[in-house]
Amino acid sequence: MSGLVLGPPTSGDPVRLAAAGPMRGVRAPRQHVTDEQWAHIVAELTRRELIGGGLTLGTLALLGCGDDDEVSNGTERAGYPRTVSHAYGSTTIERVPTRLVTLGYTDVDVALALGVTPVGFRDFFGTGLNPWAEPLAGAGDPEAIEYGERAPVERILALRPDLVVASTGMPRADYEALAGVVTTVGPGGDEATVVAWRTQVRQMARSLAREARAERLIDGLEARYAAARRAHPQFARRTLVWTFPAQGGYSVYFSKDTRMQTLTELGFRLPASIAELDDGSFSTVLSAEQVQRLDADVLIVQTYTPEQRRTTERSTLFQNLDVVKRDDVIWMPEQVADGVTFGTVVSIPYVLDDLLALLADKLPSRTGR
Repeated sequence: MSGLVLGPPTSGDPVRLAAAGPMRGVRAPRQHVTDEQWAHIVAELTRRELIGGGLTLGTLALLGCGDDDEVSNGTERAGYPRTVSHAYGSTTIERVPTRLVTLGYTDVDVALALGVTPVGFRDFFGTGLNPWAEPLAGAGDPEAIEYGERAPVERILALRPDLVVASTGMPRADYEALAGVVTTVGPGGDEATVVAWRTQVRQMARSLAREARAERLIDGLEARYAAARRAHPQFARRTLVWTFPAQGGYSVYFSKDTRMQTLTELGFRLPASIAELDDGSFSTVLSAEQVQRLDADVLIVQTYTPEQRRTTERSTLFQNLDVVKRDDVIWMPEQVADGVTFGTVVSIPYVLDDLLALLADKLPSRTGR
């Protein structure tokens, strides 16, 4: 799910995402933009710029560009037919898709970042487009699709898609049900509950014939990460744990999860107490008696209710952690947590400045810390 697990795997996801972002309702005419311009626009989609008006009306107009521009572009047309390999075989896409449905957990972000507004998307958080993605939809109005244990095939087909793509979260049975009636590209590996952000961008780009734009998007976010590492060299090799406390235990996230992918890009690493448990999955649950494994240079705690935080803070075992005694705990704000959890080429630029400020507060740039 591009790393999306908001709670212990055994307890379900207690998702409570903040509603509409500040740019809701902004719509603009479509204009053509180059790959370089689009990558710059996506890289600049930070929360402060959106709220503070840092994006000009001209830039917002450019955000309206999408598949209409590319369908008329001879270079893009030349990319079809094309065959895309995936976990369940290979799929030949005969022509430029004009009615895309994205069913991976966070695939809508990536399609929008590549300049294509889907007609429908998997609404994993149940709140529609997130605030970081909404401006990129331009004049489009993609339909949110609830996807439970099985894909709602009739609902999807009612959107008349000519291409369905799922880089994550699609079981073989759902793939087969859809592939029999519509061109469908499945996950890159197994059901792919987790995918690295670069891989996700490239997988989507192969289906949409947007490889050049994909590489520019990747270059843009890599440049943001490199700038962050230069600005905060004190993060290098520091240990960090991200936990979600629930049901008397603590979910912790391994290097494969999107949260730790992002923090690793900034220079952090897991402490040995967590790294030795990493079995290649994306998380595990520690019992209350194992709480000492949470000790690190920085501890990030993700909660969604005041009561959840109070319960955690009242725990004597939690209070006895060295990281807690030093006050090196970050109680992660909800929207920042959500953006890092999504872990996409769109959501990370949106929350990165806030994330860096929170980390730098606990690890200021000075020696001897």
